[in-house]
Amino acid sequence: MHSKKIPDKLRYNRTLSIAQKFILEQNINRLPVDPFKLTARIDLPIVSASEYAMAMNCSFQHVIRDIIKSNDGTAKCVDNMQFIIYNERVASKGRIRWTLLHEIGHVRLGHLIDFEETRVQRAGLTKTEYEVLEKEADCFASRVLAPPIVLEALKVDNATRLITLCGLSRLAAENRYKDFSAKLNKRRFPDLLEIKIERNFHDFIHKKYCVICGHSFVIENAKYCPICGKKRVYWGDGKMIYSGYELDDKSKAKVCPRCENEETSLDGEHCIICGSHLVNRCTNDDNENNHSYEPCGILLPGNARYCYKCGSQSTFLSNKILRRWSESQADEQVASTHDNFGDIPF
Repeated sequence: MHSKKIPDKLRYNRTLSIAQKFILEQNINRLPVDPFKLTARIDLPIVSASEYAMAMNCSFQHVIRDIIKSNDGTAKCVDNMQFIIYNERVASKGRIRWTLLHEIGHVRLGHLIDFEETRVQRAGLTKTEYEVLEKEADCFASRVLAPPIVLEALKVDNATRLITLCGLSRLAAENRYKDFSAKLNKRRFPDLLEIKIERNFHDFIHKKYCVICGHSFVIENAKYCPICGKKRVYWGDGKMIYSGYELDDKSKAKVCPRCENEETSLDGEHCIICGSHLVNRCTNDDNENNHSYEPCGILLPGNARYCYKCGSQSTFLSNKILRRWSESQADEQVASTHDNFGDIPF
């Protein structure tokens, strides 16, 4: 039953909390957010203006002018069923993305069911009431499409980065960055929901690739590529995944790489059958790169030829358990991970 009074100003804390909980509930863990997959998961029907026109036996122009009443989209509630209609002919994919999250925001914030006056259209609403609900939906969309804790972790410092990172239109990116940068210096310690969101986005935040060997990996604070040892590591997706050996939590091979002995869980770092060293760690020996560093000896992943912290050889490379990346490259699995819109029905 519609009974609540429309607020006279943006309920920022409530809107932010609902957006954060939505990110966690839907397990959103990478950008850009795909609104079509979201609406499918939350069982929220979404139809294009053309599809709606065909179903209602009316013109596309009628849907835009009299149903949506804008050039973008609308959320509606008919017989207690909520759904979204959007203009698929909008040229900007970023604008469509924003429109859909904006309308999802209206639904998740209860705008369609909480108030007597609203169907989230101008009819029945004063200008002030309409603008308040629009601001709340925009706030929801901005926090889901570009979560501040993720932008901060990735050190986003311009609007152009938001276009490529979050899939926003130029205007939306500029507005989002203006709001984000204004609040950045006023931010306190992250709250519990933000900490959970950052944890959800861990692999996305820390993904890296090497421009030399193309290796794609996720390691926090990596300075060197663990495959080729070069200091040409950047944030993003690579094209190559190099195979290695399965290790336990102490970087010890679960199966001996040389004799395939499976009894490796005993104390010690050497195979009890052939004597091979089973632990992959930094050797602190940097004969190739000649870097100046403090010895580290950290444990390394099962495919690491080099230490990602200091660039030294790994024990697996030094002991010839792993071949050099250039020798094994032809045998490796190619895995394209570049972001694209190939699976998004824009």
